[in-house]
Amino acid sequence: MLLSTEIKIANIYYWIKRQFPYVASEVYSVGNSIADIMIADDKKIMEIEIKISRNDFKCDFKKHKHQLLDSGSSPISNFYFCVPEEMREFALNELKDSKYGLLVYNSNVKFWPDKSITVSKRPQNLIINKRQAYFRKRIISRMGWELFRCYLKEYRRGNDEC
Repeated sequence: MLLSTEIKIANIYYWIKRQFPYVASEVYSVGNSIADIMIADDKKIMEIEIKISRNDFKCDFKKHKHQLLDSGSSPISNFYFCVPEEMREFALNELKDSKYGLLVYNSNVKFWPDKSITVSKRPQNLIINKRQAYFRKRIISRMGWELFRCYLKEYRRGNDEC
């Protein structure tokens, strides 16, 4: 799971660097699923699913959330998959007729995390609905818990700063 964690960290950094005010991981999303990463600003909410194997990528489409995303009854404006560089061609082929976007992680770029993520396919806008305010609150709440966990972890180590 180290690669998945690396990709998550790089994504969080990538979106914060692009001035998105709300970025959190492991947020409850549509269809009772948990998003690897959710991002929001005043206009849209985006979800990113990180996939590190072909099988995992294909199985994700069986989740109920994809029916909700495809029908436009979800508050998610844009949906991305993020895959390692070696899965780029496979994922592009799988997403050729999809509204979903594709982000690609290059593990060779260690010292510049925002440069390790590239957009290989831009997503189309999914229908925006009125539940976005609710999901923004979920993201903000999750951000608070992530910060709390960071401080608690450092406190238990005996450090004063996170």
